[in-house]
Amino acid sequence: MLRHHMVPPPPLISKLGDDLLVEILIRGLLNPRLACRSKLVCKQWSSLISSPSFNRRFVSHRQSRSAGEPPLTPSFLPVPG
Repeated sequence: MLRHHMVPPPPLISKLGDDLLVEILIRGLLNPRLACRSKLVCKQWSSLISSPSFNRRFVSHRQSRSAGEPPLTPSFLPVPG
């Protein structure tokens, strides 16, 4: 009996374009320590998070949040206020 090696389909996250994934990571990573740890997820994430453009956008996003822009709140959480 011949067995074929089945390759599982890639995870849905790998089908996202780099631009969308960068936007999700910038908004979802709450601090630089978490960003560094997230580089261990996969090569794609490591490459994106290590890029100078990601760093600039990440810092800019954090500064705008600290200047009073509301943080990204998942729709299932109540909005304070």
